Amino acid sequence: MEVKGVSELLRRRVSAIILAASCDGAPAICCANKVDVPVIAIDRFVPADIDQVAVEITEPTAVLVDHLASIRHTRIAVITGRARLTTVEHSASYQLGLRLNGNEVRPDHEANGDSSEVGAEVALGQLLSVPEPPTALVAGSSRMNIGAMRALRNAGLKVPVDWP
Repeated sequence: MEVKGVSELLRRRVSAIILAASCDGAPAICCANKVDVPVIAIDRFVPADIDQVAVEITEPTAVLVDHLASIRHTRIAVITGRARLTTVEHSASYQLGLRLNGNEVRPDHEANGDSSEVGAEVALGQLLSVPEPPTALVAGSSRMNIGAMRALRNAGLKVPVDWP
C-alpha cells in the first residue's frame, strides 16, 4: 500500500516525501531512493538511514514500569497495540522494566488492545480474569487507556480506591 502511494507521488514529481510508515517502511523508502527523492519518516522509527521524527517509547515505558514496581506493584500488566505499529517496542520495554526490578515476566499479564478503546476494554477484561490479576497497568496509548478505564468501571472497580 505504501509503495503504491509513494509511486503515485513520484509519478507526480514531488521533491520530497514525508512517510508515516505502517510497519518498517523499507520498500517505500527504497522506491523513493531509486529516483533520489528524499524521505523523512514520522510517527515511528524505521530501520533506515533517513531523517526521522518519532516518539521514543522504550526508555519511558521501562521507567513507568520501574515506578510502578517502586511503589510495590509486582503484578504489572501491559496492553499493547496493533502488531505492526509499536507493539514490539512496548512489550520489550515493559519486560525490561519488570526485569530491572526482579519481577517475573508473565505472559498472562500481556494483552493486545488492537490500538483501540474497545480492544483495550476487552483486553483488560481478560487480564482481570486470570487467577492472579494485575494490580497495575501500562497501556500503549491514550485511546487504550480510555478503554482500560471503561473495563475497570464495568468490573465495579474504582481508580485509585480499588485499583491503584
